[in-house]
Amino acid sequence: MPPSLRARATVTDDQRRDILQQCRGRKLVGGRHYKVVMTFYGRWLTQDGLPRRRDVHNLPSKLIDVLAACLGVDDGVFARWEFEPVHTERSEYVTVEITDFRLRRA
Repeated sequence: MPPSLRARATVTDDQRRDILQQCRGRKLVGGRHYKVVMTFYGRWLTQDGLPRRRDVHNLPSKLIDVLAACLGVDDGVFARWEFEPVHTERSEYVTVEITDFRLRRA
């Protein structure tokens, strides 16, 4: 999903189908917590190499919501997430890696 679409918090039917297809057959085990690493590839810099103004605050939370819905889990299983923007001149896309996360005990 292009970050520009995520910033507007909209997902087209085609994008939702694409996410569902990628999630098909993948299961998250209940009772565990997971870490999500999201890399947003897009046009983050201007032609002068300066940071482009973009509303990025909603990007991770909206993607977490979509992932949870597609995987059929509550978004509370994602105990930690990381977000990294990467500049590219090519088309915008997002990569997601979901791994086990062990909570530390005090």
